[in-house]
Amino acid sequence: MKVAIAGYDVEGRATYDYARQVWPAAEIVIADERRITDVPPGVVDVLTGPDAFAQLGDADIVMRTPGLAPWRIETDGTVWSATNEFFARCPAPIIGVTGTKGKGTTVSLIAAMLQALGRTVHVVGNIGQPALAQLGQISPDDVVVYELSSFQLWDAERSPQIAVVLMIEPDHLDKHVNFAEYVDAKANIRRHQRPGDVCIYHPSNPYAAQIAESLDTDVARGSLG
Repeated sequence: MKVAIAGYDVEGRATYDYARQVWPAAEIVIADERRITDVPPGVVDVLTGPDAFAQLGDADIVMRTPGLAPWRIETDGTVWSATNEFFARCPAPIIGVTGTKGKGTTVSLIAAMLQALGRTVHVVGNIGQPALAQLGQISPDDVVVYELSSFQLWDAERSPQIAVVLMIEPDHLDKHVNFAEYVDAKANIRRHQRPGDVCIYHPSNPYAAQIAESLDTDVARGSLG
């Protein structure tokens, strides 16, 4: 099995540590457009330069860093992410927060309220540690509060049990093809929710409302005024 780490930033380093633990026999390749000076032990190949992400054809799994668009990766394997891996394996309920501004503040408030109630809370994502770095410390009775950017949600295949959608405005258009793609990425926080899951959203923002109202009425929803 060959695992490629596409993008060797803070999250990429956490993904490498995780991959080494979960797939100890795997061949690990690191790819990044920038020069890598701190290659960890056990890496079988390092690909750098502007075409680094186009050289991953023989990888079975490509774990992309959040800021790397999935469509920039060329592979015959599966393009995956830390977000997808975390959602697939996390034993505790997840509260996910997205929006253009205010995510970090909202995550901090939610975490503080839950901690005041005596709950064990894990804050992950942009505001906390990389999610995979905390995965082994999480128990089923804990709660995860996950700050989710559009980059982390780009190719998300699962949604949190509680989705919080703040105001959405144009942002990161240097990375996204256009604003519609940006909103579509954000929509993954809601898109895969199941009956009984909850979406809390900013009702006066049309894009937040569009995301919240995108599922059938058998999924509970609330609003932030």
